[in-house]
Amino acid sequence: MTPTPGSYAAKVNSNNPTAYWQLNETNGSSMTFEYINGLKGAVGSGVSMGAAGVPYGGFETSHMGAQFAANTLNSAITVPRLNLNANTVTITAWINPMGDQVPGAPLLLTRTGTGGAGLLYSFVTNDLGYVWNGNSEGWDSGLNVPSNTWSFVALVIDPLKATLHVFNTNGYAASIHSVLNSAEAWAGSAEIGADPADTTGATNFNGVIDDMAVFPQALSAADLFAKYSAGVHGPPTAPIIIFPPQPRDASVGAIATFNVVAIGTAPLSYQWQLNGTNLTHNGHITGSTTANLAINNVQPGDVGNYRAIVTGAVAPAVTSSTAALTYFRPSRVDQRRGRFRR
Repeated sequence: MTPTPGSYAAKVNSNNPTAYWQLNETNGSSMTFEYINGLKGAVGSGVSMGAAGVPYGGFETSHMGAQFAANTLNSAITVPRLNLNANTVTITAWINPMGDQVPGAPLLLTRTGTGGAGLLYSFVTNDLGYVWNGNSEGWDSGLNVPSNTWSFVALVIDPLKATLHVFNTNGYAASIHSVLNSAEAWAGSAEIGADPADTTGATNFNGVIDDMAVFPQALSAADLFAKYSAGVHGPPTAPIIIFPPQPRDASVGAIATFNVVAIGTAPLSYQWQLNGTNLTHNGHITGSTTANLAINNVQPGDVGNYRAIVTGAVAPAVTSSTAALTYFRPSRVDQRRGRFRR
């Protein structure tokens, strides 16, 4: 798999995950692909593949996810052992919960090794939680995950602490649990959306999970924000002018303004030119490096062709079409009457 540069998938791959399940299969699929190490997941009969996935710009059009159901048998995707043998691990996923979640509802969970490890809900309704070395399932992070909203969530384990992160359109929040963490082997299978120890489906996650990944290192908050940003905004784009400056005419001594509207990956910077020469702010000219240019006290020397050059985070820069400034001098008759002729 070669993801589009700047996409969410490309950001995931940049940190060399152990496993990355995009969960982008159509409904009826019995397997979900894993493109890093071939760790395919077996889709249970209670999982609906092909559900509407993350709708943001960092994902392909009509991106799909996996929908899990509470109190439903076999509503799980079983993935092979990961053999992490580490206490520096990050688990990330995009989730869209449907209504309140059962306390302890799993997102990715293994019950092998020391009794349990993974990312799940805490025992406080709708708060994100985790388990590691069979401990901390009862710890309350205070991080509420909103229902019916896409959130990017993460568990980061290091030897001295566990950190949970939640990103969504409401903002960003994190919670740290200072605790010693030993290495977890992940030597047995794990389940997405369900608890391997629950044979009834009573604790299943209820909602859609998308783009689950596991990394063999403790990612920083900056790493995670970069992934969230790539997911929301998508690949960076060069600037495009969608509304060029328009011609103006003005009388001597008046104010003339030009405006340009551009889109593209921020930050965008601007440089106005007159007849191909850069303008500078000097009181007579204002806004020469913004989207809005003003010529104060128009004089004959201001007549000419104006244009804006817009530069963004991604090359190339773009130059607008030119817009002419013309001026007119009122006649003596019009001056006596107190009006200008156009």
